[in-house]
Amino acid sequence: MAVNTIERFHVTIPLSVQFESNAQGVHVVGVSMPDERISITGIDDQPSITQTNFEPDDKVWPDGLQDLGLIAANESLACPDFSHIEYFTLHEDPLIIYIPKFVSPDEIAHLLETTKETFTPSVVYRQGVSSSDENFRKSENAWPPRDEVLQCIEQRAIRYQNSQSKLLMEQLSLQLYRENGFFSYHHDQFDSPPNRLNRYSTYNVFLQGDCTGGGTHFPLIPRPTESAWCNYIDCESTQPGVIFKPIAGSAVYWVNIRENGLGYRETLHAGMPVTSGTKIGMNIWSWKDTRDVNQETFHVQ
Repeated sequence: MAVNTIERFHVTIPLSVQFESNAQGVHVVGVSMPDERISITGIDDQPSITQTNFEPDDKVWPDGLQDLGLIAANESLACPDFSHIEYFTLHEDPLIIYIPKFVSPDEIAHLLETTKETFTPSVVYRQGVSSSDENFRKSENAWPPRDEVLQCIEQRAIRYQNSQSKLLMEQLSLQLYRENGFFSYHHDQFDSPPNRLNRYSTYNVFLQGDCTGGGTHFPLIPRPTESAWCNYIDCESTQPGVIFKPIAGSAVYWVNIRENGLGYRETLHAGMPVTSGTKIGMNIWSWKDTRDVNQETFHVQ
């Protein structure tokens, strides 16, 4: 390949899809290349970088997710007013926003109470066989009951995005990271061609941050220079990019895909290792149909 030229080519590589399961269904958490290390300049000493990757086709759903159940927010439920919630924009394209008080202390206490006896190790499925893969992710998961508290959080997550398109969600899940727990570098969106259903956005919500380490790292996003950001990000880190501190009640929101359905490379992120204590987070993933397929295409719960 000549210098200063770009050539396109295709390769076939083995991929392992990581799922988590519970009584409500199967949830995709990522895809990795077995026994392979993908390096990015400046972060070669970090855990393997992983992302989903599917061959181009004209199917509506990413491979293996045709039966994924999605949830519509309960817009008729009377919930606390979060319309004037404070937020700070870290990055415009892709949009990344920091919300200092996305969930209340009472909501956090309720979520932790209803899930405290239900956390189970994250599971990886390869060729129909389940196993743990602590080289990719070391954590535990729980799914809180979809009571009014959870439905109000769902409603808030959808309304806050102010989208012109109908957004649906995966079932909300909690993640527990004990000492030495982590989540390797990955993308939440599926690396699929345009006009496919995909994870449009992510809320990474911190419920408990009684730990050292455990921040959410975006190595490809420039670190802001304003000192006020040091209240929320690790300004002393020698790592490239931005590391959000795991501050209880706060949330990091970002958009995963462009309007044409292609994913943002810059949303590569990781859950940094917890060096002491524990961290508990919550994921909220919104899905969007960038093909404007009739919403009945979705399997809505």
